[in-house]
Amino acid sequence: MKNLIILNPASFRGKTVERKEELEELLKKLGMNYKIHISKGTDDITQTVRKNIDNFTNFISFGGDGTLHYIANVLAGTDKNVGCIPMGSGNDIARNMQIPMDIEKCCLILKNPKIKKIDLGLINRKYYYLAISGTGFDSVVNDLANNTKFPLKGPAKYKYAVYKTLITFRSKTFSFKYDGNERNLDAMMLAVGNMTTYGGGMRITPEADPTDGILDLCIIKR
Repeated sequence: MKNLIILNPASFRGKTVERKEELEELLKKLGMNYKIHISKGTDDITQTVRKNIDNFTNFISFGGDGTLHYIANVLAGTDKNVGCIPMGSGNDIARNMQIPMDIEKCCLILKNPKIKKIDLGLINRKYYYLAISGTGFDSVVNDLANNTKFPLKGPAKYKYAVYKTLITFRSKTFSFKYDGNERNLDAMMLAVGNMTTYGGGMRITPEADPTDGILDLCIIKR
């Protein structure tokens, strides 16, 4: 199978490019058919996948959950396979799918892949997501974590953002529909989970299963 590997140079604090040579050596050793594309941003990821959709079977993220998100949004509903070699801050999707945090082990999986179909969440009938979509407190936390300039990495960056946001955040009024019912309530946040964790391991929807055909709703009140 032909593999297109999308390398995000912004992931892993900019160190993914430094590990490109290591990745290529492993792929060559395994006799893999591959091409590595170094992305120039989110639009470039989308355009590159779209342009190569007929040329490759597997589209692999060499980056974080965000890189995987953009790849999956192009390929949702197609017969192409999506995978990842986790190199991000959180890597929640990889953890949920039992993908190892080790380049060599990931390459061995690519050599003999086990393909699994999973569910996707859909926002505004336009944007797909793989793990968890939230609104309210968590969206503020995510924005702060992504833009923090402190030398923090992984879960520590998200924990810092949580504590800082707790100081000033106030409840919001939400309106939502489910099973034909409509409900209004004041809450800190709503999260709809296809997987169990986000933000570097926070178990917000602990019983979510990306293969069961349903999404799990978590409501957090102050």
